[in-house]
Amino acid sequence: MANFRSTIAKLVGYLWTGVLGALCWPVVFFGKPATFAFGLFWAKGVLAISRIFAGVTWKVEGLENLPEKPYILASKHQSFFDTAIWSLLIPDAAYVMKEELLTQPIFGWFIRHLDIVALDRSAGLSSLRKLLVDSAAKADAGMPVIIFPEGTRTVPGVRGRYHPGVAAMYEKLALPVVPVGTDSGVYWDRGFKGLKAGEITVSIQPPIMPGLGKREFLNQISDAIEDASLALLPDGFEPAGAQTTDAKD
Repeated sequence: MANFRSTIAKLVGYLWTGVLGALCWPVVFFGKPATFAFGLFWAKGVLAISRIFAGVTWKVEGLENLPEKPYILASKHQSFFDTAIWSLLIPDAAYVMKEELLTQPIFGWFIRHLDIVALDRSAGLSSLRKLLVDSAAKADAGMPVIIFPEGTRTVPGVRGRYHPGVAAMYEKLALPVVPVGTDSGVYWDRGFKGLKAGEITVSIQPPIMPGLGKREFLNQISDAIEDASLALLPDGFEPAGAQTTDAKD
């Protein structure tokens, strides 16, 4: 029964995305506010579909830990849910994303018209410089900057490799960095696949203030995210695998 509900949710979700994208693509010509409003409408639909058809709900803990804007938010990334939920929680944020996402049908067309920092992960040092310049510009405009510091989705219960980009942003922007843990991957796998009834928790931790060295900061941010995420896992949960999932979402 659970697999059937997940399949129905997947089909409805893809239909929602495809039809909405096909009908509403001209919204990008009306500027960022209209494009964002469309994206927010789409994200609310995605979350509603997962709830109605697959029984996936969500809650947020620690909203009081968000400091005054701007700030950097560094979140665990386990599922597609993590890319949709922040548009509801922090609607005026800029997102650090993989550049290849811009080439995806429909999705890529819309996100290129939003406030994003697109990174070519094959560009090496120039990619890091671009990250710092673009994220600083977004912060100077008063926007929070959201980054998934492992760079890709990871299996629940598995610690990915934390990239130095978030530490470079912390040093360059001199802003508080808010760690966020989640258990979203337990209930929501890639895209609409593998949906499982249950309640996803987003756990926002106290911010790490500017002033630490890069290594100390990287240790603190990774420990805070991992500890918060592990604390949310159901009793007896066993990771489905030990590899990260380099997925295009």
